[in-house]
Amino acid sequence: MMSAALSQRSIDDIPGSLDAMDQKEMMRNSTDTTAFLTDYMKKYGTDGDHGVSPPMVKMGMLGVPQVVLLSHDCVKEWHQYEIHGQKIRRSMPDFATKLTGRPFRDMAGPEHSAWRKKAMPAFKPNMMGKLAPFVQRSAQNLVLDGIHRESQKGEYLEFCSTAKRFAFEVGSHLIYGPLLSDEEREHLFSIYTRRQVGTTPKAMYQAINDPDNPDTEWAESLRANDEINNYLQTKQLEAERLTETETWDSTFGDDADCLVRSFLENDAIFTLPDYTLKDKVDFMMFFVGASFVTTATSMNNIIYTMWQNPEETDKLRKALQ
Repeated sequence: MMSAALSQRSIDDIPGSLDAMDQKEMMRNSTDTTAFLTDYMKKYGTDGDHGVSPPMVKMGMLGVPQVVLLSHDCVKEWHQYEIHGQKIRRSMPDFATKLTGRPFRDMAGPEHSAWRKKAMPAFKPNMMGKLAPFVQRSAQNLVLDGIHRESQKGEYLEFCSTAKRFAFEVGSHLIYGPLLSDEEREHLFSIYTRRQVGTTPKAMYQAINDPDNPDTEWAESLRANDEINNYLQTKQLEAERLTETETWDSTFGDDADCLVRSFLENDAIFTLPDYTLKDKVDFMMFFVGASFVTTATSMNNIIYTMWQNPEETDKLRKALQ
């Protein structure tokens, strides 16, 4: 991304290096980003403004040149370019597209701007409201009851896995609603955990340096991704049939609302002329992934922060009571 002031500047003027990261650097960037970027900026002699305005650094990450935005104003400027349909896009190496799907790479420029306008009605408040009882039941059954059961077995329990299961439950239900039963969501989550291994630094390093090895974590992640996509293609076709025949409500009653229905009714499935059914499912799975990562991470951060600050946590508990 370049501002108007930088329109004539070369990427060579931005602090940093485009040399490929090794596996250790990729791991640290993923697990301790703030410390990594602080050391990275010191290494390349940047000042308090990172040596360039708007503040950014360049690096060779995931096998492609990338520019990392380092201020809220810089990110805001990027979003303004997106909203106005200018041809900018997030860096996406070819190997990563195998996992994320083509829509994530292709959603840029005028096509992305047009999609945003059609997609907005799908996120209407009343649909979020209808989801609330399901979220409450999932929180009770998967999180609270699960924590109670596990706490009987020992002195501690692992919360991360619980947060991920809860986040996937809510995300997948938001996207596909009544098209997925409880058992199907459970089944898909077991596959999805295998898929998510492909997002680790180790797996990405394998994808860059040993892409044809079928015995790597990266290869297993791709197989799991294909398994999920094949499973959901029948759900996508069913959603299209229900939309065409206007039979969502007569089939499912009050529980018929979901994101895939709203997208179909508003022609908001992002697609290009050569897109296939697989690409449409990849598009919908992007939203499952987005809700999964943000929710699970936020829950883990909240629990960790409460553990680190017991006095403030006690104040919060009393306020809630």
